[in-house]
This record gives sequence, C-alpha cells and structure tokens, in this order.
Amino acid sequence: MNQLKNLMMRKGVSGKEMAELRGITPETVSRHVTGKTQMRMEDAVQYAAVLDCTAEEILFETRSVTLYGIADAQHHVTPVDGIHNRRVHTMMANPDWMTAIIKENGSKSWNNKTIYFCDARPIKEGTVSDDTTNKLSVYKRVGGTLLSPESLIGFALIFPEPLGTYSLSDPFSAGGIEQAVELEWATPVLFQTYQNDALNIEVTND
Repeated sequence: MNQLKNLMMRKGVSGKEMAELRGITPETVSRHVTGKTQMRMEDAVQYAAVLDCTAEEILFETRSVTLYGIADAQHHVTPVDGIHNRRVHTMMANPDWMTAIIKENGSKSWNNKTIYFCDARPIKEGTVSDDTTNKLSVYKRVGGTLLSPESLIGFALIFPEPLGTYSLSDPFSAGGIEQAVELEWATPVLFQTYQNDALNIEVTND
C-alpha cells in the first residue's frame, strides 16, 4: 500500500482538494489512495509536488529499526539504553531483522552521524554469522565488563581460526591483526549511510 493517504492526512489535504490541485477527478485520487489503480511514477511526482515530499515517500512505506548503539571516534560501540528507545526511520531497512549503529564523533568530523545497518539476528542469538568472514562486521568479545577492553563491542574484518577463535583486523586504521579472540557474537554490516537528510533517514527518541 502506498503512503498517499497518510501524507494527505498529515498535510491536511482532502481528496477533493487534491483533485482540484492536480486537475484530476476525486475518483482518480480515491483509486490511487486505495490502490485500486496502480500509481505511475508521474502521478507520484505530481502528488509529491503538492505535498512537499518526495515521490519515494509516497510510493514506499517508511519503516523504523531499533538503534542498537553509538560508535565513537575509535569505532567502539556503546549499546543504547533501552529506556530511551532511539529508532532509525528509513525506507531502506527491514525492522523484522535489522538494527542500526550511529557514529557520533563530533560535529566537525566528516563521518559524524554515519549510520551502519546490521543484521540483528546474530546479536539476539549470540552467534557469529558466517557472513562476517572478511567482511566489515560488528562484534562483541567474550568475557570482561563493559569498562574493560576484552569486552569491547567494535568493528573489524573477521577471520575464523581452526580452534573456534577469530582473528580481527581493524579496517579503519593501519593496525595489525589481533589473533585468538573469543567472540560472543558477530554480525555483518549490510550497508551504511552518510547523507542521511538527503536519504530521508531520521533518528528519533520514541
């Protein structure tokens, strides 16, 4: 189902008013709203011009995923307090099995507010995904406390070792490879975004 009805309600535009503004019949607007008539891209563009939004916002549903944590300048991740329930709203994510991490390392940094979208299932299940091998991934070490290095949650390229441990390579620096690391879980980064405003991505405190 398209989002025409929701956007019209949000802007306070009735079906009759939309028909007049677009120069079409109220019946055509109604059929587009209900999906009885498939909306063409040209229609979406014209509706968007009236509603001051993008055609994509009309054609696709905006979904929200839970923000898992915040990454600092060293790409160490601090999980978000569940009480605040921060969420990321976008048309590109699947809330059934995805989560997100936002980088907050100072407003002057070129990659501040970068959002990394990840598979949430390995985190919930406490497993190391096979899809992390030689891929940018988020991991959590086994043992320690949140204040000690051995339990840091961070980013790495991950390589499995014969005895069930892993080698971690820092993809953001020229550091070496750390070997024989035990992992509680690891999940691949599916994609990341930089220009969030341009992509209509919003982070909220629900």
